[in-house]
Amino acid sequence: MPLRLGVFALVVLAGSFAMFKSLGGNVPGPHIFHSLGISEGYHVKLCTPSAKTTRVPAAPPPAPGAWRAEPPTPTVGTELMGGSLGGLAYIFGGQSYLGYSLSTVVTYDPSTHRYGRAPDMPVRADHLVVVTWHGDFYVVAGYHDSNPIARFMRYSPSDRRWTDLPPPPLARGAAGGAVIGDKLYVAGGGPRTSPNQRATPYRTLEIYDFRSGRWTNGPPMPTARHHVVAGAVGGDLYVVGGRMPSTLASNLVERYDPRTRRWSEVSPLPLGVGAAMAVTTRGELIVAGGDDEQGWQKGRGWVTPATWAYSPRRNSWRRLPNMLAPRHASAAAYADGRLYTFDGDMCPGVHRTNTAQSLAVQ
Repeated sequence: MPLRLGVFALVVLAGSFAMFKSLGGNVPGPHIFHSLGISEGYHVKLCTPSAKTTRVPAAPPPAPGAWRAEPPTPTVGTELMGGSLGGLAYIFGGQSYLGYSLSTVVTYDPSTHRYGRAPDMPVRADHLVVVTWHGDFYVVAGYHDSNPIARFMRYSPSDRRWTDLPPPPLARGAAGGAVIGDKLYVAGGGPRTSPNQRATPYRTLEIYDFRSGRWTNGPPMPTARHHVVAGAVGGDLYVVGGRMPSTLASNLVERYDPRTRRWSEVSPLPLGVGAAMAVTTRGELIVAGGDDEQGWQKGRGWVTPATWAYSPRRNSWRRLPNMLAPRHASAAAYADGRLYTFDGDMCPGVHRTNTAQSLAVQ
């Protein structure tokens, strides 16, 4: 569905935000911003996280410190993907409240706390893989209105242009990916997973060589999962959490070593989740939020504000401060020494928010 300019009504079903204080701060509620030309006539159902829908691990305790509320985004979306270049955070695509894929690209400048627009993606898509290489973004789509597509694109901030590249062999969404050296590694994902969240996921590992411009297949991941997060640390690929038919909140962490072309299992995530957010920085993999959507249509399931950092050197996880509110399916980016998360859902299932928050990563 194309984005339209104009004046639209925002209907908010009010609820108490007292819980946010107990989680470490206040998060502003949804709004629609017209200054950047982003709107869709949303009718937003404002969810109110509760003890029933929020999972906060009792131990280990969170580290000292706190997340900071950032200005609300000009979007109200979920299943977006983030990245950073040139000191700016970027938010790519996602799903609107009406369930349609978006093509929008929004920027956030941490120095001015202002949002801007970059040229739209050539295709509306969500559940993306977004990476950077040599000053450009590379985007693997993903779902288009819930259907998997095989699309690979480059965005160059220097000239604000999109370029189509050779598509990946497999059409899939909700995969994880990262760059190691001159190659992009994309693992897991699945076919259409809505409304069937237990759709059979993929083990496939696809590798794109930036130098040759070709895709090849690598050794399959040991455990098929979708709605995973991934990152590269120390020359290895880590694929974390995700959903599979047996569980919608896996704690598996599997590592791929490109030198030996072998997979291995490492220390599991302390709280299994799907649809989390992840960045890598300072030799660690940071994983924030996530969910277990088991039976959310029947009033079950949960979302977590817990944040963790994995050290490959120690093969262990440490707990960071909780987010201001539980969140899943958000965009994440590391810029200006901080981890930023944008939009996503605060409750299990289909909800949207345009809130943003950040954490100084030590």
